[in-house]
Amino acid sequence: MGVLQKNRYMKHLFLYTNVSHFWVFLIGRAEEDAFINGSGEGMPTGILHSTDGAEVGFTTTGIIFDDMAKLYLSVKPEHRKNGVWIMNDETALTLRTLKDNGGGYLWNHNSDTIFGKPVHTSEFMPSAAPGSLPVAFGDFSHYWIVNRLPLSSTRRATLPMSSWTAGSPTRRPSRFYR
Repeated sequence: MGVLQKNRYMKHLFLYTNVSHFWVFLIGRAEEDAFINGSGEGMPTGILHSTDGAEVGFTTTGIIFDDMAKLYLSVKPEHRKNGVWIMNDETALTLRTLKDNGGGYLWNHNSDTIFGKPVHTSEFMPSAAPGSLPVAFGDFSHYWIVNRLPLSSTRRATLPMSSWTAGSPTRRPSRFYR
């Protein structure tokens, strides 16, 4: 393989790799939004769905230390064991500065935990406002994801280099993910 041909091959390989990663990135963002806010019609039922989503521990007009303790303790002990917090960055900033009556921070800054449970952020969680659900807590390993017709990208290696394309979406049989 000559130098020019090799450079052209590497250019196409680089393009294919970046297009594939970008495609996966976009699908991942759309799925994250759907798993949190999905309506259940043509998309998953999200954990924040008003009727079929996760159980609401309590509602509040503002986030205070006592409300976070109520949310934590509203979850059954068996689901608290592997529980995680989910919120957006704005809510995380509010909780990072929240203190109890003794002046201690709610958020453990050394381990990024609240009440010893890890905190995950998602831009798709709502901000704190009346009627919103800005913080989710629970064991989300019990949230089943069923991909009935997932998309995958395949490289067409049989085409000549001049007409090489990144691939095409294909469908595969159902798979269950947990």
